[in-house]
Amino acid sequence: MKKVLVGVLVVAAVGAGLFFAERIPGKATVKSNPRAPEGTAEVVTLLTKDTDGDGLKDWEEELWGTNAADPDTDKDGTKDEEEIRLGRNPLVAGPNDPLDKSVLEEKTTVGKDDGPETETDRVARGFLKTYLEVKQGGGTLSAEAIEELAARAFENTPTLSPPVYTVADLTRETERDTATVRAYGNAVGTIIGAAPAFIENEMAILDKAARAEDPEYIKRLDPIIALYDGLLADLTALPVPEGAEDEHIALLASIGGVRLSIAKMRKLFENPIVVLPALSLYEESADNMVLAFRALDQYFLGQGISFSKSEGGYLITRLGI
Repeated sequence: MKKVLVGVLVVAAVGAGLFFAERIPGKATVKSNPRAPEGTAEVVTLLTKDTDGDGLKDWEEELWGTNAADPDTDKDGTKDEEEIRLGRNPLVAGPNDPLDKSVLEEKTTVGKDDGPETETDRVARGFLKTYLEVKQGGGTLSAEAIEELAARAFENTPTLSPPVYTVADLTRETERDTATVRAYGNAVGTIIGAAPAFIENEMAILDKAARAEDPEYIKRLDPIIALYDGLLADLTALPVPEGAEDEHIALLASIGGVRLSIAKMRKLFENPIVVLPALSLYEESADNMVLAFRALDQYFLGQGISFSKSEGGYLITRLGI
């Protein structure tokens, strides 16, 4: 069931349009990718594809363990979807093949032998329970019905809050003369600008790992998480002049939010439901990062400081646009 959720959740999320990190001439920025028509079409295809025409969608076949290329997996003369609707087991030749309590518990008790129950286990069980009620009640599972089922199941998904930073987390600078403030701005820009560019951004890695069902591929997020750890360490250690505390805290919080969201994406195959709040936090933190750079730029202008293109602080101006 986790495998099914990975596919449904990530394809739907990517189709809806995500925020992604992009490099422009050596500078990091964040842009949004509006929902593309092809993304919508892919979600519909995923939810409605029925290769063998037996009434079970391909993702349902995967859920039950039936053969998506064979309308009658157990060869008893009754199509797989009809068997489930009639309360029969599509994997056991009938007519003596009831979907008894033990079979239903097997389907609706997710991860029972895999350690403590996760958020994904709870959501998956709720989704399956509702799904079975609809199927055995003779209901039609159109793409819209599946999306509605998913929405109902995901109503109580966990939320994810960005990390909180305070003045106590900062290294304070006792001087606040123009030279000190300029040096601070150049140091911030240099730290951000020194971050390496990766061939793939985090959204591309998440998408490809999900589509390929490859737990090894998701490990490509590790160096990106380490990059954000380094940024946070360097920016926390950087002395902050009096008057720039709020702006620096906002920058730390936005970077910390992106870092946390990517770390949760890393759990795609362990606990895929946490990807949903991670994507929301990622978008929120990406927006806040731009606002934080904008606020820093305004702080420097308020101090009568502007940076030339040859200075590290010039990157702050570029990222705040």
